[in-house]
Amino acid sequence: MARESYVERPFLYSLNFNLTNINLSDANRSINVTGDAYISSQGIQVTPDERNVARGGKIGRATHIEPLQLWDKATGNLTDFATHFSFVIDSNGNDSFADGLAFFMAPVGTSIPVGSAGSGLGLVDAETE
Repeated sequence: MARESYVERPFLYSLNFNLTNINLSDANRSINVTGDAYISSQGIQVTPDERNVARGGKIGRATHIEPLQLWDKATGNLTDFATHFSFVIDSNGNDSFADGLAFFMAPVGTSIPVGSAGSGLGLVDAETE
């Protein structure tokens, strides 16, 4: 009698990128920006960099343009995920500054929630969370 065997193959998907010295050429090519975020010749600005302008309630996001598939919907198999970040936050010598930074994973097309400026870091409504 023949014996059937089933070997589950691992779900393989690889996404690797290294963004150094982000500049204007990265806009809409490797980085998407939404909200008040923009890419300048000096990198990503998640909120406006303007003097003498009220900055309260400003919020922006920068996301990698290529989605990362974390699981195979058909089989439910998960993929491993590892990351490493190295970045500089420069206050340009100012002792009065704000902003925050968060790494997040969300479904493609997720928008910035209403009310998420400030302590909500563009991820959750700061009033309800």
